Amino acid sequence: MKRLLRILRGSAVVLSLLLFLTTFILWPRSYYFGETINYNRDGYDSAGNLIRRCRCLSSGKGQILISDARISSLMFPSLAHWHDPGLHLTRSEPSNIRSNPYNVWSVAGFAYFKAESPALSSKVFAIPHWALLSLWAIAPLNWLITRWRRRSRNTTACSTCGYDLRATPDRCPECGTAAALRVTASGQ
Repeated sequence: MKRLLRILRGSAVVLSLLLFLTTFILWPRSYYFGETINYNRDGYDSAGNLIRRCRCLSSGKGQILISDARISSLMFPSLAHWHDPGLHLTRSEPSNIRSNPYNVWSVAGFAYFKAESPALSSKVFAIPHWALLSLWAIAPLNWLITRWRRRSRNTTACSTCGYDLRATPDRCPECGTAAALRVTASGQ
């Protein structure tokens, strides 16, 4: 069980580090390019009308935007090609989401936007890149600090429970673990 937890913890640290590096690269790029991943699918609303649901993840002007939209079939002819059903990756000019007239609230780079009409319903949540960098840095920093503390730990302590073994160097009186042989600088 301990091995499985160690593997899961290590995997979480690696994933968090990869997400940190990805966000670190996307942040400066977001001021020059607006990059978007869209997933669109057709369906029906509760009244039985044809609609297109659009889920979107985009990066622009220092923010990650997570959006969900419901578009009426009346607007299908006026939509851009990236609103067709399926998965779409697009690059465009970065949008200035902070000047959106549908801004419901905005605090420290976090924002929420909502637009409602009979033909279009859209909700957008904006998360600043700095917040994601802070979040993704927690697991790798915790791993580094733990690793540093283990290395700087007293070499005369029990590796299992941390008990001081200077009086009983052969076996830990606290937990019974046999002490590992240590080679000193003089070779004895």
